[in-house]
Amino acid sequence: MLWGTYRRLLGQIEGLTVVNLKPTDCCVRAAADSIEEAKSKGLDTIVNTCISCNAWLLKVSKGSGVKLKLLPEVLLDAVRGRA
Repeated sequence: MLWGTYRRLLGQIEGLTVVNLKPTDCCVRAAADSIEEAKSKGLDTIVNTCISCNAWLLKVSKGSGVKLKLLPEVLLDAVRGRA
């Protein structure tokens, strides 16, 4: 799985802490659980790699205070110095 590579890249971004959420087999069924888990862990942002998962997470995250970013956004922000 590519997550090891993604995690290694994220780990190189200064000031960013990577916290794993429970793996799910389907964001359609588990999107709300992922948002609640992020909130319970005090996380302000979820980074994911799947545009489809991101769409479901966006739907259930409204008003939660949890931001969503796709991995390319995070990497581009880091390159531009805005991580």
